[in-house]
Amino acid sequence: MTATPTPVLGLSGVHLFPNPAVGGEALSKGVTINHLPIGATIDIYDLALEKVRSFTAVDTSSGTVKWDCRNTAGENAASGVYFVVVYDGNGNRKILKAALVR
Repeated sequence: MTATPTPVLGLSGVHLFPNPAVGGEALSKGVTINHLPIGATIDIYDLALEKVRSFTAVDTSSGTVKWDCRNTAGENAASGVYFVVVYDGNGNRKILKAALVR
């Protein structure tokens, strides 16, 4: 019997992995952000606070988004630390840090 993921309420359980994402295989698989509430939006910023990528209106019942470690232009994001800001649609947010090492 396969368990069906249950949508999450709130942001307390949101986390990401792998962190840090190191090397070819980890970066090719991307960074997974999970335990997202339905309707969540995600903005990813570099250390200069330039927006690198956005995911909007997460409506997946799995509560998971995979960032492919690319920017909005489809280019590989550079090695460094990124701020992953998750909004729940009710004015709440959670800020996580992700490190990429190429």
